[in-house]
Amino acid sequence: MTALRFIRPIIRRRAVPIGIGTLMIVFGAAGPEAPSASAKTFVVNKRGDPPPEKCTKGHCTLREAVIRANKDPNADRIVLPKRKPYRLRRLPDPLRPEQTGDLNVTGPVTIAHSGRGRAKIDAGCRDRIFDSDARLALRKLVLRGGCSEGSGGAILSRANLRVIRSRVVDNESAAGAGGIRAGLSATVTLRRTTIARNSANGRGGGVSFNGERLRIVVSRIAGNHAGCEGVCVAIEPLEGGGIYSSSPATIRRSTISGNVANDQGGGIANADELTVVNSTIAGNRTDASGGGIYGAPGTLTGLNGVTIARNRADADNSDPDSGGGIYADGGSDVVEARNTLLARNRATDGSAQDCFAPAPVGFTSLGGNLVTSAAGNCDAFFNHPEDLLRPQPRIGKLRRNGGPTATIALRKGSPAINQADAPGAPKRDQRGVRRANPDIGAYERR
Repeated sequence: MTALRFIRPIIRRRAVPIGIGTLMIVFGAAGPEAPSASAKTFVVNKRGDPPPEKCTKGHCTLREAVIRANKDPNADRIVLPKRKPYRLRRLPDPLRPEQTGDLNVTGPVTIAHSGRGRAKIDAGCRDRIFDSDARLALRKLVLRGGCSEGSGGAILSRANLRVIRSRVVDNESAAGAGGIRAGLSATVTLRRTTIARNSANGRGGGVSFNGERLRIVVSRIAGNHAGCEGVCVAIEPLEGGGIYSSSPATIRRSTISGNVANDQGGGIANADELTVVNSTIAGNRTDASGGGIYGAPGTLTGLNGVTIARNRADADNSDPDSGGGIYADGGSDVVEARNTLLARNRATDGSAQDCFAPAPVGFTSLGGNLVTSAAGNCDAFFNHPEDLLRPQPRIGKLRRNGGPTATIALRKGSPAINQADAPGAPKRDQRGVRRANPDIGAYERR
């Protein structure tokens, strides 16, 4: 395996402008969500949730607009012009699924706010917000108050999903995925999006994914919880406080922080192939192994220009679990790291431990890494000639240091400065700052 597999570019597509109007035919649009010439745009002008009727120029609720768009095979658009909450208040009725409970999406559609800020959709914990079997794009929205007895507190998607410049917050699931659950043949993209304070009694407090490919770009996954409070029975393993993925996934220029799991992987639980570039994984914790990242047997996690700091494994001190920063669970080459900073991660009783693997071949270093603790054979795993073992990394707190997401700055005199593998380092850091003589981790000190 070469480092090239961990710096594959993500194709960026140009955003399609949102038109304003009622039943407006959109011409000449382009991009992945482009409608045909006969697609329509529906403007929601009523924020309540009465028994649905027709979506007309004088009266169109969000539910009515979704029902109307489902009847059209074209990629329609639904515009939410107000920032005030659009509340879903109809309790689910299995005999009338389209008219009650969550919003059932059966035709391709884009739902977007047309002005400054974000429009809010609040389900009031009566049901989840979206149950989608068709291509769905969400732009400039806040999704909150979704609750589900099944997977996906806010969104359950079995088709392609794009969430752009949005927030998925304060949702919960009695099964997996407090925020977003996607699978089957779905490709999911989260761009400039926050997934925060969601909880699941199962895998993936924020996101659980087992579709075609997951892409997370310039986003924040923070304060999510995969696990039980008090006495409860988990429907599935409580892995991945922030993200659980059992399909190929890519994370770029994003921050995974403050997530909690009762089982493996406080920040991320990877059960397939994961690539993380120019990102920060910090302040996550688990009662089991892998405070920052847990890599399951037979999987591959590739890291380049990543900062993994102040994560905690075995947070409840109940078992001798390991891997405060990363746990590579057996096999060979479970984790391949380049230009990555592992600093001040901890395990049982708060002891310093940046990484652990039960087999001596769990990690492969591609050079330019810095670890702060030799515990757990971390010094033996990171033994490339260009690797460093330095107990004092001289790093700051997780905070806004410029750029769209929080980062951990390198302080003056940090041993990570100018020590990355220059040919293999990303050209810019997490904030978008150009790297000259590159530093180790996601932050480039100017």
